[in-house]
Amino acid sequence: MRAVLMRNLCKFLVPWIGLCLLLVPAGAQTGTSRQIRGRVLISGLPAPEGFPVLLAIVTNQNATPRANFPLARALTDADGRFSFEHLEEVGGSGGKEVFALSAHFPAHKDGFALADLRQTASRDVILELEPDSGDRDAAPAAEPVPPQPAEKPSGNQHTAGRRLANPDARAAFERAKESLFKRHDPEGSLKDLKLVIKIDPWFGPGYLLMGLAYMQLQNWSDAQWAFEEATKVEPANAEGYLGAGSALNEQKSYEAARKVLEECLELRTDFAEAHYELGRSLWGLGKLEPAAAHARRALEINSDYAGPHVLLGNIYLQQEDPQAALNEFQEYLRMEPEGSLAPAAKEMAGKLKELMGK
Repeated sequence: MRAVLMRNLCKFLVPWIGLCLLLVPAGAQTGTSRQIRGRVLISGLPAPEGFPVLLAIVTNQNATPRANFPLARALTDADGRFSFEHLEEVGGSGGKEVFALSAHFPAHKDGFALADLRQTASRDVILELEPDSGDRDAAPAAEPVPPQPAEKPSGNQHTAGRRLANPDARAAFERAKESLFKRHDPEGSLKDLKLVIKIDPWFGPGYLLMGLAYMQLQNWSDAQWAFEEATKVEPANAEGYLGAGSALNEQKSYEAARKVLEECLELRTDFAEAHYELGRSLWGLGKLEPAAAHARRALEINSDYAGPHVLLGNIYLQQEDPQAALNEFQEYLRMEPEGSLAPAAKEMAGKLKELMGK
């Protein structure tokens, strides 16, 4: 399973997918609409162009940043400014609500601000993200300088972080890839990846590769963290959600994994590996029929994918259908006789044959 995950998570240049509701370029306003305008500052400097800001409705002034589901997302302009317009179309009281705005940047404390539109039609806010004083071994604190894209974004395609402008970071990232994929040295890879994200904490592929290295080391919690950072830097990165869901499955946090993997499939409906991992989550939750449906969907998308056959075998075992289970385990062994799940599949197939007198 981890080998398949590695192959699919190594596609670093994932196109930006617009998830923005109510997205209006900064400065584009109408005098009659309910609106929130603002600016994001990272360590006192304007956020880079294309930086995401989330909007949610809260019930009171004591709301917390993570307690509310975001309704909309806006992107900053080159000066760090953003705008949410026509909020009267969002709120349950014609937009006369208390709104929460939040933003995340690696190695910084999350920015959070409230805008009360109950008595006014517009608000101006400042979201300030300060360096996080907490020291995490996986991510050294970044220099307080927002990274700049190597090329100016065009249209809705977000390129910030896709290219490493710093030569030291580029060299470290190349060394990290060679260590992980050619020398099979995840610990060596991590040393260089920590340097990469220290120099450029906006570089999503660095977090993806870090997640893969932690997965190789079976350090599931740090893998989960790295993949989650990738999704925060690149909110439309389906591979990041897949990695986080897989790491959660390995920790048997099946309900949390289910939610993350459903987000992944909203971004990419034909992602075979995400269907498989969601099937694992549902199986862990005892939801056998939905789990089987996602396993079969994974095979519909990719008939050469062996992992779902083991999942189906386990499901059929619980459904007390030994012949169907045996068929699935044997199919896996036919496809991947030396696969990571082969020893367990061989053992189970042998027991089933003995049980059925074959």
